[in-house]
Amino acid sequence: MLSKKEVCELVEESGFFDGKWYCEKYPDVFEGDLSPLQHFVKYGYRLLRDPGPKFSSADYTARYSRFFRKGDWALLHYLSVGINEGLKIDSPNGNYERDLVVKKDVSVSWSGDFYHKENDKIFVGIASIPQRVNCLKQTVQSLIDQVDRIGVFLDKYDSVPEFLENNEKITYKLSSDFSREIGDAGKFYWVDDFDGYYFTCDDDLIYPQDFINRIVKRIQHYNYPVVVGWHGSVILEPFVNYYNKDSRRVFSFGAPRPYDTPVHVLGTGCMGFHTSHINVSFADFKSPNMADIYFAVLGQEQRIPFVVIEHKKGEIYESDASQEFSIYQHSSKSIKGSRHNTKEKQNKIVSATDWSVNYVNTKLRILIVGRFKINVKGGGFKSSHLLKNGLEKLGHIVDVCCLSELNECEVNRKYDFCLAYAPDPDRPDFGDCIEYIKKLAVEGCVCAVNLSFNLNKQRTAWIEDKLWELNSEFEKPKIFFASFSNSTQYSFKEKTKEMIVPFPKTISLERYENKPYSQREGIFLGDLAKLSNSSLVNGNLAKWVEQIRIKLPHVNIYVLKHYHTNNVPLNYLKVIPYTQDIGRVLNKFRLTVCLVPGATFEMVPLESMVSGTPVIHREMPQSLSEYLSPLSVEVASPFELGEVCKNLYEREDIWSRISSAGYNSLDFFGVDNVIADVDLAIRKTISRSL
Repeated sequence: MLSKKEVCELVEESGFFDGKWYCEKYPDVFEGDLSPLQHFVKYGYRLLRDPGPKFSSADYTARYSRFFRKGDWALLHYLSVGINEGLKIDSPNGNYERDLVVKKDVSVSWSGDFYHKENDKIFVGIASIPQRVNCLKQTVQSLIDQVDRIGVFLDKYDSVPEFLENNEKITYKLSSDFSREIGDAGKFYWVDDFDGYYFTCDDDLIYPQDFINRIVKRIQHYNYPVVVGWHGSVILEPFVNYYNKDSRRVFSFGAPRPYDTPVHVLGTGCMGFHTSHINVSFADFKSPNMADIYFAVLGQEQRIPFVVIEHKKGEIYESDASQEFSIYQHSSKSIKGSRHNTKEKQNKIVSATDWSVNYVNTKLRILIVGRFKINVKGGGFKSSHLLKNGLEKLGHIVDVCCLSELNECEVNRKYDFCLAYAPDPDRPDFGDCIEYIKKLAVEGCVCAVNLSFNLNKQRTAWIEDKLWELNSEFEKPKIFFASFSNSTQYSFKEKTKEMIVPFPKTISLERYENKPYSQREGIFLGDLAKLSNSSLVNGNLAKWVEQIRIKLPHVNIYVLKHYHTNNVPLNYLKVIPYTQDIGRVLNKFRLTVCLVPGATFEMVPLESMVSGTPVIHREMPQSLSEYLSPLSVEVASPFELGEVCKNLYEREDIWSRISSAGYNSLDFFGVDNVIADVDLAIRKTISRSL
């Protein structure tokens, strides 16, 4: 395994790290005393940060993380494996239209790894004081058969206890070899030169025979960088005193813990981690008898989850008469002159730290099924790519599968979540998509699928039946309907609502000049082909448009010829040709009216609104009724439509207020903001499957 220094040299020699660029992109680099390169190697890679303008950590991870082993990271994998195998790389902020950068020639001789393996060694570090020598013997006896090695730091011992000598599993170190006080930090003395599972234990505790195995299994269970233990605490606000119950809530090893609990601080007396999961060095412990706090601060800096795992009462217990010599007793009672009383220093560090609970699996492995290579002019193509890029910016590992290549996409890979932009259920390729989703769900992946809800009663009944059919073999739902609005659920039976989760639409909107009232004319109805489809209009188009003509006989009414159609349902409609730069057209109209409530989602009204064009639409609870309210006007009848159009078109004072509100709503729909709601929708869906 390479040392941190060797890793820094490897990264620097590769030419991918640009210190100036890194500092400009990530200003928090200056908050510590590390160089930009050291910061990247110690912290940056864990946050999927990019080393420079020539390498995207998120892109490489999304493409090739299936080749990673636990603990691996993007640039290190590329320099050690990917470059020799010709794996492709991309620049930060690259998109689907960019050509991938081909591999560059870099000489790499390292063939080791940075992750834990099945045969990883297990080491236990213990710091002991002379008063507990008899307790120490019991502690060692309870652990010796569970580990490969035990290191005992003998703090203030005059000699080495006989039971520690002549045992090939035991190594020891005397504090007299140091010029400074070490204290309980001695349990970390061996961590710098060890690769594997490192445990820290106390010399006054007796451990169950499966203690080590349970910790290891829990680390492996999370499949994520994590530190776990049997004793921990959370810091409470306002914080005053580390040893006061109003400042800290403790989850004790001696009390039952019925479920895994994330904490701020873990007790280093019954704790374990893999050395590839957290960067820790003996030198990190600057003062004696404060190991818990120093280690907790490292976890906060690196955003590593700390978890007190499930356990029963009394599984770990204290040796007799051990309490009178504990750091806790000396600090909580403020025993003056005791080197074990570190309360003042601990309080200072705790007060200066901005504590946050780091949760396991904040970064998920996500699969998106969508239009990544087909229908490039359609909204689904754009939404698919926006979703991928947005989730990667949040740190998730994202794979994609194009609907046209479902037979080539993996099924047995372990994903936490899949979001699928399925074809319309009436299309012949819908069945292939659903079959693929079913296979993913069987493998344990939670899935959410867009089922094209459009207010049609037959479609609603079909969606309801399909959801129950898809989830019939699972104890809890695994396949959900990803709707576009909260209101969608109210069209379904109560028992089905649990399987419906609203996901906001990922869209990218352009805003052009907000032309004033006097420079605009006409009413825009949208796409001609959709207006010619009676199932989307839900009846007769003419009765709606005629009311506009009755109230505004002098106003031009426009439609857009997008798809191939020569049918103009009303001969007075003015047809304009399709353009990709639709925003430059929409800001010329005075009003936009949407008359296709049977459509799943309509983009033109949103584009109109952010162009300063007021929008009127029919009832569309599946999308626009929520997306545009209260900045749009919803109408329930043709007569109502005519009245609203008349007042909004002819009254500049009313028009200007609604136009301004819509024009200034762009940030509300921006994908960089909406993606946060997508993340929460994913969490909601996963929670309903548990």
